[in-house]
Amino acid sequence: MAATVSPIAETVPTEILESIFSYSTYEDVLHSIQNVCSRWRQVSQSSRVWKHLEYCPKMDTGCKQIVEMLKVSPKLQNLILKKECDDSVLQAITDNCAELKKLKMIRQQYFDFNFMKDLQEQCTKIEYLSIGGKVLENLDMCKAVGKFTNLKVLIVTGLVAAFDSISLRPLAEHCKKLEHFEFRSIMFEMCDLRNLLYMRKETLTTLGIYCCSESGECVLPAVSVCKLKSLSLFAYWRCDRDVNKIKHFGQLKTLKALTIEDLPYEESDLIRKIFENENMSQLKKLSLYNSCYFDDNVTDAIFKNCPMLQTLTLERCRNMTDDSLKILCNFEELTSLTISSNDIINSGFLHLQDMHHLECLRIANCCRLSKKGFECIANLSKLRELKLWRQDLAEFPWNSIPCHMKYLRCLGIYDCKNVDMCAIEKLKRHLPALSVSCQESEQCDFRRDFRWDHWY
Repeated sequence: MAATVSPIAETVPTEILESIFSYSTYEDVLHSIQNVCSRWRQVSQSSRVWKHLEYCPKMDTGCKQIVEMLKVSPKLQNLILKKECDDSVLQAITDNCAELKKLKMIRQQYFDFNFMKDLQEQCTKIEYLSIGGKVLENLDMCKAVGKFTNLKVLIVTGLVAAFDSISLRPLAEHCKKLEHFEFRSIMFEMCDLRNLLYMRKETLTTLGIYCCSESGECVLPAVSVCKLKSLSLFAYWRCDRDVNKIKHFGQLKTLKALTIEDLPYEESDLIRKIFENENMSQLKKLSLYNSCYFDDNVTDAIFKNCPMLQTLTLERCRNMTDDSLKILCNFEELTSLTISSNDIINSGFLHLQDMHHLECLRIANCCRLSKKGFECIANLSKLRELKLWRQDLAEFPWNSIPCHMKYLRCLGIYDCKNVDMCAIEKLKRHLPALSVSCQESEQCDFRRDFRWDHWY
């Protein structure tokens, strides 16, 4: 029996229906909404609706089923493939997805030059492309990528062979709209990078890159030619430990977000000097990973020189203690905090209660945290997102959350001990809007689950 639509629904303006449908899932639009009536079907096919829809097949979805879905989705604009797919899926993309603007594939996904050529010719509207670096070892493939004239975001997620290099020349010669460029575990020639940055200096705002070229030359002087808002420096340990390199951070005058991985300095004074320049005062996001010699003095330097911070990530900064949390509670704009340190104890978490604007908290490897510290966390009334990684949750006060954390919408539990699943199920009944993700160690990836995917 066909579904009926009330007269009131028939009179709803098209713009309102488009807005409502845009909040639906890809599956809802495809299998439900467009089958209600001819008008809803027509409205559901508008570009405004599909702009917000995203098809991300589940891991257990077969390639044949993905192909069938793509065949009935000519308006699809956003496709994310989290599993390696066969040639039939790749063929279905180029045959059926002419409106595609975002394509994101895992780094293990291999494809040949013919697919890239067909993708460039058939899916000319692509603005966002995330692919594995292995396919770019071939110069012809690099040239094919360079021919995506509407490309704004290019993310290359790593090579199979460590420290292999790719050619950046095609991207410099073409891709005139490129705004976000990120490539991990990939080397490059310094002259190619300088040329790319100079040619894209008016458009490029986000860059994720190895801190050194293939020859070991620091990238910071070359990067300063662009008006970057966001910079990620990977494998900073590859730079020598010459303190003179630190002065180049002072040339980044437009930066709003900074990520540094693997700081090699064995003296906290050298790490502190990175933040002791006037340009750091405009930072809103700061992420530091794997800095073994990060201590409370560095935290103090960040507070004094980066007063506008809204998001702060300190992962594996092992020497920070309770005093760091005491310092951090003085940030007036901080809404998101990620910490990972064995030296922080319960008393340190008491200071979290002074962070009145905190909405997102991620905690990892704070093994000395117990009941008293967890109670402090459960009293954060404005928290909307809480993620816990490698914690012993035997003393976590789950019953306190509905009373004190009424705005909590996202709870992530990764590789934790003594998780009370009955208490979590009860919690979900009290907070029906709460989304819970609970994963074991073999399913959990700290970098995937705790870091922002991308700033674009």
